[in-house]
Amino acid sequence: MRDTRHLFIFSSSFLAGISTDISGFLSSIYCGSLNFDVSLKRILFTKKFISIKSKIAVTPY
Repeated sequence: MRDTRHLFIFSSSFLAGISTDISGFLSSIYCGSLNFDVSLKRILFTKKFISIKSKIAVTPY
């Protein structure tokens, strides 16, 4: 019981972090400010980083 509760707390905090990120991203789109550019760059960088990581994981040595 304790383990599942801990997992639930972790997942809920993780989802809260994602939702804050999304709401911040949407508000920056709404504002059309410099924050949008920063968010976009961060998203693109994260995608690039993930793709590089997956390539490294897939590539056999």
